[in-house]
Amino acid sequence: MELIDRLRLAGSEAREGETWSILLDPATDRTAAIPGAVLEAQFAWPGGILVFTTQDAPFEEQLDLVMLAPDLRVLDRATLAAAYATGALRAAEPAGEDRVSFSFFGRDRWLAICQRAPVWRLGWPRPPGLRRASGLRRWLTVERPADG
Repeated sequence: MELIDRLRLAGSEAREGETWSILLDPATDRTAAIPGAVLEAQFAWPGGILVFTTQDAPFEEQLDLVMLAPDLRVLDRATLAAAYATGALRAAEPAGEDRVSFSFFGRDRWLAICQRAPVWRLGWPRPPGLRRASGLRRWLTVERPADG
């Protein structure tokens, strides 16, 4: 993983109680609709791009992790949120070729792992605060390491 700074958010709209924005790659003029009002971090890896966005709601913040193909197709998404909980993305850093380590709720540690191909995963057990859309195939794995 490599921290990058080439993508931008361009325009937003409310959808089902969340803010969604248009993610733009100025180098290619490609776009993607993704959840979030603030682009917090972006990482490139050989299989695509992983972006972190927040809704800009300080007292009930959520962090969206969106995995994109190189052409900006959305491959997978995960959300970290808890009712009445504050959160801020901290210490987001590469932890290998296909993973990023970060904190969101205080001093917790999380690991986002990008898969080169979708893997079969059951929806449970799931760490508290992690939300996913239904489905058994995942391109993006989000977990709490044993020491996190």
